[in-house]
Amino acid sequence: MAAFKKTIAESDGVLIATPEYNHGIPGVLKNALDWASRPVFESCFKHKPVSIISSSVAFTGGVRAQYQLRETLISMHAHLVMGPEVVVGGIHTNLADDFYTDEKGLTFILKSLGRLPTFWINFTQVFTCVATVTRFEFLVIGELYAIKLTHSVGDCSLSSI
Repeated sequence: MAAFKKTIAESDGVLIATPEYNHGIPGVLKNALDWASRPVFESCFKHKPVSIISSSVAFTGGVRAQYQLRETLISMHAHLVMGPEVVVGGIHTNLADDFYTDEKGLTFILKSLGRLPTFWINFTQVFTCVATVTRFEFLVIGELYAIKLTHSVGDCSLSSI
């Protein structure tokens, strides 16, 4: 848990991708977030920009999981990145060999990822007067994985943690 919290703290932002199970987020994710929220009022998520993607076999795409996740993140003092919610309904109909095949859906998802560094850049300009940001690191948290993404102007690299 210490490494998980350290990685979150060192990242410029976090993207959480979650399925919806029984109208909510998976217990494993909730447990990880609960541990990461400590100590109270000093969470590694405090003032951290966070974006959410949810999926479900239902046409609703995990909107109830997003609501539950937003409620949890707000209590941790995270800054939720606003914009159209990314919900992937009927996920099972768009998978082939473990790859997501809906090109329009993928384009929408990638546009939402673009809001995360934009939010961070705008946030730092407003609150710390940083004029130029050329590198952005964020953490992608899934149900069973965490991947650190580094985005530099004109470049993007991946490393698993």
